[in-house]
Amino acid sequence: MIIAGLFIGLVTIGMGFLAGWARKYPNLLAGYYSAMPKEKKKNIDFDGLSAFVKKGFIILGIILIVLSFILKIILSEKYFIFIITFAMITGTMIIMLQVRKYDHNAKENNNFNIFVYTYFVIISVVILLIFGTIAYISF
Repeated sequence: MIIAGLFIGLVTIGMGFLAGWARKYPNLLAGYYSAMPKEKKKNIDFDGLSAFVKKGFIILGIILIVLSFILKIILSEKYFIFIITFAMITGTMIIMLQVRKYDHNAKENNNFNIFVYTYFVIISVVILLIFGTIAYISF
C-alpha cells in the first residue's frame, strides 16, 4: 500500500507543477477558465492563481506521501484507502474553495460555494458509508 500512496502523492505533486504552467497556458485550468467569456477572463489573477494551485497540490502530495508512511506504521492496511481518499478529497475541496479569491469578477456566484460544500458533504457521506460498511463486514 505504501507504493500506492507514493504513486498518488507523486502524481499530485506532478499536477502541482503542471498547474504552475497556467501562467503561460491558462487553458490548463480546464473548466474554470476555458468556460468563461473573454471579458471575465481579463479579471483573473493568473500569477497568484497558478502559484496558489501549484503550492496547494505540492503540499497535498507531500501530505499524502507522509500520511502513507504514518498509516503503514500506525494502522493496518484496511483503513489505508479510506483515509488517503478522504485526505485527497478534503485537500482538493480546500483548494477549490480558495481559488475563488483570485477571480476578481463580481462576486455574483455565491452559489458556487454552496455547490462545493454540498458536493463535499455528499462525497464524504458516501465514502464514510462505503468504507464503514466494508470495515463492519470485515470484523
